[in-house]
Amino acid sequence: MRKLTLPDTFAFARILKAADIKNEVINFSKEILARKNKKQEINIEEVGLEFVITLITAAADVKVEEKIYSFLASVCEMDVENVKKLNLSQIKEIIKIIIAENDLKAFFQSASALT
Repeated sequence: MRKLTLPDTFAFARILKAADIKNEVINFSKEILARKNKKQEINIEEVGLEFVITLITAAADVKVEEKIYSFLASVCEMDVENVKKLNLSQIKEIIKIIIAENDLKAFFQSASALT
């Protein structure tokens, strides 16, 4: 799996725009920042899961679904058909790795600003 790059920001921005969830992403970012400023514990897995559920709900649109497959395939360096075969447990692990290895705060802020 590779680290997120600038083209990923644009790809993710297209997902946010197609899914019409820009405000949800901004709210997730604000919630994390508010907790951090109050020195409250942040459960990244919980926040990540909540975000993924929001994204999956928005992916009911076939175009959004395909954009998500393409995004994950690119980041995971897999083909789209193999991404479609991943089970939920594997997706959860991929998301954990993406969170752990990247500055997602900056990534989401950049992606949100582009939509």
